[in-house]
Amino acid sequence: MLEPVEIGHYARIPYHIATAKIPSRARDVWILLAMNCTPESPEVWVRQPKLAEQLDCSTDTIGRVLRELITAKLIFVTNKMHQGRYKIYRLAW
Repeated sequence: MLEPVEIGHYARIPYHIATAKIPSRARDVWILLAMNCTPESPEVWVRQPKLAEQLDCSTDTIGRVLRELITAKLIFVTNKMHQGRYKIYRLAW
């Protein structure tokens, strides 16, 4: 019997996200957000400096990408805050 292999944290990407007409950076941000929530619990809070560090870009770029994702209706603003500091978004799974 083979031992299970640990593959780490992962996210399954829905077809509509994989084929969406959005920049690759926007898809990368969506994927990182998706790794911190589930379709059953789609809300996630955003710390822009951490995303910028992970994707090797500026926080301005992350802000622009979040607006693109909102416009594309791939994430939605919830008007909630995490610890009063970070916006909470709902992902379109």
